[in-house]
Amino acid sequence: MTRGGRAVLVAVLLAGLFAGLHGTVQADAGPPRAADVEAELRVLTVRQVLERHFGCGPVPGAGYRQVAAGGAAWVALAARLLASSDACHREGLQSALGEAMRRAPQRVLPLLGRAPELAVERICLSFIPQELPAAQRLRQLALSRRALERVDDPALAGARGACLDFIGQVEAGAEARR
Repeated sequence: MTRGGRAVLVAVLLAGLFAGLHGTVQADAGPPRAADVEAELRVLTVRQVLERHFGCGPVPGAGYRQVAAGGAAWVALAARLLASSDACHREGLQSALGEAMRRAPQRVLPLLGRAPELAVERICLSFIPQELPAAQRLRQLALSRRALERVDDPALAGARGACLDFIGQVEAGAEARR
């Protein structure tokens, strides 16, 4: 490739990167990848990244779904973003980590207690609306309990026990309101 050809290629790649970071070519990009969000954090502020991928409006950002899926890179990214998030983003990230706890507890349990925003009552469960009938709330709690009960790594036993104790308290409260 000639020097001029390389310059054009670099210009096209940089234009694509710049446009992608500023939201102008997101239509068919699909869900974000953790590595791309990490790259954005090197050039954008945490707030910009949160607003871009973790919206607080009526339509939550795709980043929450990615975290909730429980992939290792997304779980780690959520923990990193929590430290600099506002109340709305914090609640969404914590709920997504609670959902990830149900899908991949072995990835989320090591985070437990590392920071106040990673406390037991913040990430052991995803958000369960109080408006749900008690039976549905109890079903959601049972799903979380079963996921944690399958974890048999001795290194995670303390965190697992803390989450199970917390779920037990929430279950007792839900039973009492029945």
